[in-house]
Amino acid sequence: MTIGAAPPVIIPLGRINPVAAFAPFAGEAGSLLLLSGGRHPLAQRSYGFVRPVAVHLWRAGDPGPPLPPPGDLAAPFGWAGLLCHELGAAFDRAPGPAPDGWPDAALFRHAAVLVCDHATGEVVLHAVSRAVADAVQARMAAGAGPAHPGGGAVGPCAPDAAVAASVSAVRDLIRAGDVFQANISRSFVGALAPGDEPWSLFRRLTSASPAPFSAYLRLADRAVVSHSPERFLTVSPDGRMESRPIKGTIRRGETPDQDRARAAALSASVKDRAENLMIVDLMRNDLARVARVGSVRVPALCQLETFPTVHHLVSIVEAQLRPGLGARDALAASFPPGSVTGAPKVRALEIIRALEGEARGPYCGAMIRLGDDGDLDSSVLIRTIACVEEAGGWSVSFRAGGGITIASDPAAEVAEMDAKAAALRRAVEGRAAQAVDAA
Repeated sequence: MTIGAAPPVIIPLGRINPVAAFAPFAGEAGSLLLLSGGRHPLAQRSYGFVRPVAVHLWRAGDPGPPLPPPGDLAAPFGWAGLLCHELGAAFDRAPGPAPDGWPDAALFRHAAVLVCDHATGEVVLHAVSRAVADAVQARMAAGAGPAHPGGGAVGPCAPDAAVAASVSAVRDLIRAGDVFQANISRSFVGALAPGDEPWSLFRRLTSASPAPFSAYLRLADRAVVSHSPERFLTVSPDGRMESRPIKGTIRRGETPDQDRARAAALSASVKDRAENLMIVDLMRNDLARVARVGSVRVPALCQLETFPTVHHLVSIVEAQLRPGLGARDALAASFPPGSVTGAPKVRALEIIRALEGEARGPYCGAMIRLGDDGDLDSSVLIRTIACVEEAGGWSVSFRAGGGITIASDPAAEVAEMDAKAAALRRAVEGRAAQAVDAA
């Protein structure tokens, strides 16, 4: 098939659920669902990328560029897929251990894209040919089976004391002037129940608690299940860049008065505001590497955003690309996301890798949509489960972390990591997935 040989076929499909529309393709390698949910203003469209026709797999040391060159297809086509955390080493960041079996980048070009407009509920099929459109519609008509109820098990890899010691080690490094902040995470491992699979896991995780940047990607023997509230970076075709780092989280109150009090406490938190400000400065520095001089600005600083179960402090960093540069340059300047590394970034990465002792893989990487027209949208892969198919079924692993500052209390940080992992644990086990929208 020659991509771009003819204008794409565009077929309105009416008001259908984007999860149901994508479900028949969920087991096919290269299929990707970018699912926006909830009432957040960023939850405007969902994209179901199906029928991959080209793949770009890149690992450290491979010849060629880490990111593929653009093609010539109209929006919404382009490259879409996964950037693992360790891809940052390709962009002159601190090197680390190679992801165990995961490529640093796994991006696909697809013959068809299902686009859902959440304002209207309408789904439109974009396909490279009428034959592809007919095949996709026929596959959709066949439907998909019900989700597995779950029943797996998962738990932390290290005892609380070891995780608390890592937090204390970061505080010592801050006192010594090595770093201002570093994001340390706790690892959890386990397995899905016999007969369960990643697509059912995704459905359990997202059905009860929509997130603005949920994502599901199937590879040959692996899958990524993400339920992220955080946008990493967008670039518009005219070169406008935006990042929306989240730092600062508190659970919603059980009564209106308690809820308002908790929101006020988060907004007034010296630790959370300092953590957010440090990441804003880091993102300003990253974007300034490729921005037009004088164009970097912060239109929102420590802005309170409310989700179904939590309040967040969110900031917005904007800039304009210099002439001659594009979305790939913006990615190279800012990856991995600053909100999940620390400041200064390179030293924070060195500390993270020394204390965690293993690759993060998909966790704290990004899921991206990279259009041929220069458009980029991407999420930070927090609240993300890495699934690996093995002889006896599917193993799962994920991490939950937090930004450590001089004001961090080790025991409180361990408790926060466990709270952030709770929704993922419930989804693996098959219990109701109540969201904890946090990094």
